[in-house]
Amino acid sequence: MIIKEWRSIVVAMLLFIAYMPSAKAMCSNHSEMDVVLLGDSNTWLGGEDCNNSKGWSKWFKDTFLPKSISSYARSGATWANTPSTVCNLTENIEVLGDNNVVYNQVCRLKYAYAVGKQPVPELIIISAGTNDAWFSQHRPYAMQRRKKSDNQRENTLSLEPSKNLTIEESIALCYELLREDFPDAEIVLLTPLQTIKVDKSIIEFVGELIESVGIGLGCYVIRQDLEGCVRSNEESKEKVNTYDGTHTSERGARLNGEMIACKVCEFICEENKVSE
Repeated sequence: MIIKEWRSIVVAMLLFIAYMPSAKAMCSNHSEMDVVLLGDSNTWLGGEDCNNSKGWSKWFKDTFLPKSISSYARSGATWANTPSTVCNLTENIEVLGDNNVVYNQVCRLKYAYAVGKQPVPELIIISAGTNDAWFSQHRPYAMQRRKKSDNQRENTLSLEPSKNLTIEESIALCYELLREDFPDAEIVLLTPLQTIKVDKSIIEFVGELIESVGIGLGCYVIRQDLEGCVRSNEESKEKVNTYDGTHTSERGARLNGEMIACKVCEFICEENKVSE
């Protein structure tokens, strides 16, 4: 009797999966949206045109179906700047460096827009924070929080990247710079995926930090450490959704890209309902 009941449950589940709408069908039409991606290696893996199957951006594009999509991501990038960070539009070292930061990806995006090579993005997705946690000895201030006074920031945000050494400050700076040229763009922040290189509690702390800052600025936030497919305890035993414990395999990229596409779609659809 018990076996028959379990068989019925399994059959029902298989039928549900078989007839469940695809990820594409679940999303609205985004054929008029220009999308820009910023971030570190897991975004960089997809390539500037988002066609590499080991990057989530390829599967996001195939699911979300935007009008255009461009990636300005760089391997090794961090949110946090250093005292030596300056605007640099050309460096592409693909490892940790003073100028390999999200700030400079924002600068490159703004320049591309200024010279007519980039259409105005309606959606900007930024995925970073892994390297801030992984190489914390090189970003010692990254996870510090600014002191608050009467619920206000103690100091005015400096537009000099070298003065913004924490994740919190760097997110705020990039947000302000993006709003200068793209005031109506939806901005979505992705927290780091779990990784075997960094203790889960530290990734969770960085995720909570990015989430807090992002929500405070009015951005949407996707907690990849909670909703992403990578589980550090599983990847430490057998690489399935990553190829090295940190960077996604094709399977992991597909699962994550489709998840991100549908989460972003939910955000946009919900906002459209509220505005109607």
